[in-house]
Amino acid sequence: MSRRAAQAGSMVRWAAEDMVRMLRAWRPPERPEPVERQPRQSRPPHEAEPTWGRSDTSATVRRAVQRSALFPLLEVLGRPTVVGLHHLQAARPPIILAPNHASHADAPLVLRALPPALRDDTLVPAAADYFFTRPWLSVVVTLAMNAVPFDRRHDIADSVRRMERLLRHGHSIVLFPEGSRARDGRLRGFKAGVAHLATQTGSPVVPVYVQGTHALLPPGAALPRPSAVAVHFGAPLVATPEVPSADMVPHFLAASDVLGTGWFAAVAAEVGPGKTVAVVGDGAVGLMGVLAARQLGAE
Repeated sequence: MSRRAAQAGSMVRWAAEDMVRMLRAWRPPERPEPVERQPRQSRPPHEAEPTWGRSDTSATVRRAVQRSALFPLLEVLGRPTVVGLHHLQAARPPIILAPNHASHADAPLVLRALPPALRDDTLVPAAADYFFTRPWLSVVVTLAMNAVPFDRRHDIADSVRRMERLLRHGHSIVLFPEGSRARDGRLRGFKAGVAHLATQTGSPVVPVYVQGTHALLPPGAALPRPSAVAVHFGAPLVATPEVPSADMVPHFLAASDVLGTGWFAAVAAEVGPGKTVAVVGDGAVGLMGVLAARQLGAE
């Protein structure tokens, strides 16, 4: 019994001595020097896509607003005429309506010209930095035109993917190939967004020429000025993607040029002789635009 007690005592002493050695050897850990973090690039937070504008209640309110306020106002101010409406019958929805862009009145006039069934399921991508920064304005454009935000400054790729998703879910869209309004009212070169969506979804592109809106409501004007306007629909265009390459951007830009060529051809066929289309731009789009303008103004 005494032997076991001696062994236990020695083990306790050994453990105590070991603990003392550990405590004597302990030193506080060195604190690492603070690392200066690089400031992140300023970027607005990603917001979820609003869907309340596509609800049944919003659709009912939108029809009432369009019938009682928006479209009667366009009738009084612009006395709009519609040409080439039969081309819409040849295009199977969902479709991409691709108008020229010289005024905030372009999208409402295109919507007014559409058949009611197609109009109810057509969305208008609108500049998020202009129409969706103020809550009251975002509600107005959503209820009046079924607008959806399109981020043209920070996250264009995400906005284009959103439009692709909407097309695949059966919604038609009104997308301006020029990207923004032309300050002088003249047609400019096209962006690649319409070509990208057409090649990726197979949706037909219906070229639209909206005539006279620069005089009706030019950029910077606070109030509209009465002026006759017209909406011309061209024959639908179908883009067929070729074998994907490593860099798709040149492919989409080339497809945009092809669609631009067809746009001018469709406009030339629908507007008719004796009319002129002012064009500015370079590349195939600008060249074909000049040729089309000369053709429209030919004797």
